Amino acid sequence: MSSPMPSSSTQAACSSSYSFSDYAEASAQFVMRLVQTWRSVVEAAAHSAGNWAGLTGYLSSTLSFVACKSLINSNR
Repeated sequence: MSSPMPSSSTQAACSSSYSFSDYAEASAQFVMRLVQTWRSVVEAAAHSAGNWAGLTGYLSSTLSFVACKSLINSNR
C-alpha cells in the first residue's frame, strides 16, 4: 500500500525559496538594527544624565554662592 503523493500546490506551499544564508543575513541585519537602536537609547540616556549632572552642578554652585553671600551679609 503506498501513501498518496502530495499535490503540487502542497509541495509549493511547503517548500521555501529562501536559503539558510538568506535567513542568516536577515537575522544579522535584525541584530545590527537592534544594537543600533539600543546604542541610540543608551547614548540619549547618557546625554540626558550629563545634562542633568550639569544642571545639578550649576544649581549646586549657584546655591552655594547664594548661601555664602547670605552668610557674608548677615555678618555685617
